[in-house]
Amino acid sequence: MSDTSDKEAVDTLCAYYDAISAEQYKAVPPLCTEVFTVISLYGSATLTSDEAIIQTYKDLWAAWEKQGIMKKIGYDRNQFKVIPVQENVKLIQTQLMNYDQAGNELNSWNCTYVMVKKEGKWLMSLATSDNEATTSIKDSSD
Repeated sequence: MSDTSDKEAVDTLCAYYDAISAEQYKAVPPLCTEVFTVISLYGSATLTSDEAIIQTYKDLWAAWEKQGIMKKIGYDRNQFKVIPVQENVKLIQTQLMNYDQAGNELNSWNCTYVMVKKEGKWLMSLATSDNEATTSIKDSSD
């Protein structure tokens, strides 16, 4: 990563993955902008409340559990590609992994995020994924 600002933006994403993996859903909304959009292979969800964000990730884990996927997201923080767009906007690309219930790597997929700096903090504004297992995120809005 090229600078402190890049590291701070990646830190936000790592905190997001760690919160989801620990099922600490209430820790996710403060990492997102007021309007947070998630796009999957099956559609998109525009989330405008803390409750909607929390429920989206509870639903994600429920869908993964039905598929035999462990509640853990793997990442390598050295593999994040940070692309500056403007002073307060970054595009970040990375590859994530999930695991079967025995802890063996099951799948990897690509994610891209639009990060926005607000009040000195990097927040997720848009998250996209090509993960075929993420069937719970479909066209909706709250």
